[in-house]
Amino acid sequence: MFVSVILDSEYMGMGERIKWFIKNLSYARRKGWLIVTHEYLKAHFTELIQNCADRFYDEFEMERISETEMLDMNICFIPDDFFDQLKRRYFSRSKMIVELTNKNFPDLMGYVDEAISNELRKRPGEKVEGIFNCLHCFKSIVDLAEKYECPVIPYVFSALRKVHGYRQTLYMANMSADLMNNNEIKGLYADFQPEKFDFPLFSNKEILALLGKERNLPLLSLMDRPGIYELGVAAEGFRITPQSYDVNYVTDDDIYYEAFQHYEKNQVISRLHPMMLDQVGIGREHMKNDPAAFILSYKRVAAVQSQIIMKAALWKRTACIFSQALPYSFLFPDNLTEDRPLNQKDLNFIIFCYFIPDAYMFDETYWLWRMSGPSANEIFEKHLYLILKKLNYKQSIIYSADRLHDILDGRGYEDRSLTKLKGEDFPVDYAYLSSRLGLEYEDGRYRNIYCLNYKLDDCIISEFALGEGVGIQNAVVWALEGVDGWVKVGEAEFDSGVI
Repeated sequence: MFVSVILDSEYMGMGERIKWFIKNLSYARRKGWLIVTHEYLKAHFTELIQNCADRFYDEFEMERISETEMLDMNICFIPDDFFDQLKRRYFSRSKMIVELTNKNFPDLMGYVDEAISNELRKRPGEKVEGIFNCLHCFKSIVDLAEKYECPVIPYVFSALRKVHGYRQTLYMANMSADLMNNNEIKGLYADFQPEKFDFPLFSNKEILALLGKERNLPLLSLMDRPGIYELGVAAEGFRITPQSYDVNYVTDDDIYYEAFQHYEKNQVISRLHPMMLDQVGIGREHMKNDPAAFILSYKRVAAVQSQIIMKAALWKRTACIFSQALPYSFLFPDNLTEDRPLNQKDLNFIIFCYFIPDAYMFDETYWLWRMSGPSANEIFEKHLYLILKKLNYKQSIIYSADRLHDILDGRGYEDRSLTKLKGEDFPVDYAYLSSRLGLEYEDGRYRNIYCLNYKLDDCIISEFALGEGVGIQNAVVWALEGVDGWVKVGEAEFDSGVI
């Protein structure tokens, strides 16, 4: 039997755990898991799922669950009053989180222990094989795992997730009961021997072509260009993450202090986290949701533990992690003056060995296999082959002589932007890198085509390759994709004819 714990260990509020709750319910009703979560989610379930947009069911890879189905499952609801009393005792939410992380609270442990014991009585011969834990672990859950002699498996989205437009969701997870612990990943890394593979490791471009967002494929042409600014700072969503700050004592302010020892202020540009914009009343709708243009315009990107750091590594920018608050921090520099993009071995290790594909993340058989101690190379291959299968590629593509082309071809992508655009030195404006053409066909299909813009004198040029263009009923252009404001269109051409 597996147990799954979904408790709020951040500043999001209990209601914000609803998607993780529904995702876990999707597995629990098929596999008989015991779920542990907030009483609040039970009391407000109908209201919360009504406010859950349809797109999340696909992007979050979860099933639709009715309240009746939910109430019929094995769930331990922790009384809200338990957390309310703690909040009153400590006043500070931050202090409360640190205490829950570091101290055992017998009442919390008792609620869950009783629920597990009741379930095991119904299942003679079974034992607790493992405890999944959404995000950071509370000490009471860790101690409970010791009692039942099973691992705690904390997990969180990695930088690559379908909800942000990537083709697969990959997770950070381990069996050490500490979400950001790096001991397990260090052991895995020491065991990683890519020279024993009979195929070459994937390049940055190949990984982004395989897993990346459709809108960003034209930007691959810019990967090998140096950025125009010295340092981009990827600000945190929360001012501190208590579990990390309690150990590392590092914030964004430490990055700025260090950065201004080396660079002029106009060479250090920040990207605020969308949550921060919401909190100060500006709203995230006024910023580009996708950070690729931000990343490409810098020589290096720094963060405390923002996962944009991994995206920067994918785009071949020097990524500086200014703390040990991410499990893979030891593979990255913390010196803000370094010029050292992540090498191919380390990048492949993180993407295909450490990160875990969604289809395995909540797979009991997979985790029992991991508990048996497979080699790092075996894990790498298992993950890679599953990803290829999910994306409808044959395994033989790993041996392709022109793997980048074949990966893009498998996506149906016409790589005109990678080969046609005025050679390697065509001028671009990093603030306005791409545009989008939306095509509506007579048979009801809808298709988006993205292009990499280039500059000509004082104009920005967008060129789209339509192929044959048969059956197009309507076409809509989003000039300067993702940018607020107005743009003057000077001229439009079709097949080199002005329209």
